[in-house]
Amino acid sequence: MGVNINPSETSKKILENFQDAWITSSQQLFKLGIKKLFSKQMLKSGHPHPIFELTQRLRELFLRFGFDEVINTYIIEDTDMYKQYGAEAPAILDRCYYLAILPRPDVGISKEKIDKLKNIVSTVTMEKINDLKKVFHSYKKGKISSDDLVGEIASVLNVNEVTALKVFDHIFPEFKELKPEPTNLILRSHMTSSWFHTVSALQHKLPLPIKLFSVDIRFRREQREDEKHLSIHRVASCVIVDEALSINEALSFTKAFLKELGFTEVYFIKKSSTPAYYALNSNYEVFIKHQDNNIEVAELGLYNPVSLAKYDIAYPVINIGFGVERIAMIMYNEQDVRRLVYPQFYGIWILTDEDIASTISLDKTPSTVDSWLIFDKLIEVSKVNRDMQSPCRVRAYEGSFMKRNVIIEFYENDPSVKLLGPAAFNEIYVYRGNILAIPEEGFKNIEYINEARTNGVKTNIRFIDAAICLFLYQLEQAILIGAEEVNLRIKMVKQPSDINIRIPSNIYHYITSRNLRIDIRGPAFIGMYARIMR
Repeated sequence: MGVNINPSETSKKILENFQDAWITSSQQLFKLGIKKLFSKQMLKSGHPHPIFELTQRLRELFLRFGFDEVINTYIIEDTDMYKQYGAEAPAILDRCYYLAILPRPDVGISKEKIDKLKNIVSTVTMEKINDLKKVFHSYKKGKISSDDLVGEIASVLNVNEVTALKVFDHIFPEFKELKPEPTNLILRSHMTSSWFHTVSALQHKLPLPIKLFSVDIRFRREQREDEKHLSIHRVASCVIVDEALSINEALSFTKAFLKELGFTEVYFIKKSSTPAYYALNSNYEVFIKHQDNNIEVAELGLYNPVSLAKYDIAYPVINIGFGVERIAMIMYNEQDVRRLVYPQFYGIWILTDEDIASTISLDKTPSTVDSWLIFDKLIEVSKVNRDMQSPCRVRAYEGSFMKRNVIIEFYENDPSVKLLGPAAFNEIYVYRGNILAIPEEGFKNIEYINEARTNGVKTNIRFIDAAICLFLYQLEQAILIGAEEVNLRIKMVKQPSDINIRIPSNIYHYITSRNLRIDIRGPAFIGMYARIMR
């Protein structure tokens, strides 16, 4: 059985006492039963993210064009902006994220702190306190990493980590008082910022021409994120390095590359204002025609020889950068980049009938070979005898089961009815987001039943299948504990759990939030009995 975690209750406990909340909430997790998440029954194909689908396609395309893949540096110094942009650098730096660090404090252990420590760890000695001082000294010198500090405190004080965390939290407030200190390190806002370093490092190690690519992220401090702008986005960037290059080569390659992606109408417009890291008159924007609109998808140019010289790069360099999100928005006909990249936050939650049907399962299923060897026989006996007049009893199986002899029967004790109820063979369908238990025949005058039979998605789960699986599961458990009989009686089904059917909580939420239906009801009236003999 699963355990639901109550976020609001856990948050309240954290405010009262973090350590106690940590212990109790962690213990709660271990109440979870073992679930075979990777069994064949539970495995199904996952859904790739469209951005990474396109990223993989772009990677394969670059490789086919003979480019080698590299990972460029994410963190550079702000001085790189001055090398690449010259006087324009201060304006460019406004779009960059600077990195800050927390200084490592000098931690003293005063008499007051020692008294507080003794209130938490009554067995503490001066020897252990001196060892604790050494721990903080080593931490200050960088010999102990931040995520190991509490563990080291626990070790020298000979206490568990919960107590060590309490010591850290209550006795050393200087850690809470730390303020970030800025550095001159920035996150790259353009892949170009990193290409200069990579080309400089490889120019004399690889034979010319050098062709490199990287499909990766860049960080840009936008004024606001909206349907066209994200602070973190991806670029499929490449460079070509050779003794002689012309801008026409860049234009030709870009056109061929985009053609492979299915874009045949490609246009180039020379930019009137050129970023300083590009040579004058060499910077082009790349547009494709899509649904009668010209959409910018890339930018290219030849690096400025002055900027190259500052990195001791001896050869001309062409750079081309394709906007991954821009291209993906066209391919997936999406107008809002936020919905494309972060569908979990901005997207419309839509599940197909197939998606919903794939999540519906039996709650209890047998696990032995013996169960599955007699399953079909039990189904057949139930089907053949379903209309037998009651009171009645039908023997469905007699023989060996888990090294015991068992007799299994279907029964109905109520008079003047049939062995099985009219809903016993109802099957679960999903139709237009509704989960329905549909009779195998009849009810032709009810439109939604006919539509579900014709156009709905079958789960291949019937009431009788679910009931027999539950019975066999109970039989297995009974033999394990030494019981002598099993009796299963399912009468009127009013909800999925009545008939051993499990619908995940997220599917319940999806359906109820859209005023759709879960209509799993009906007079099943299935009775099964087993006698277990030595």
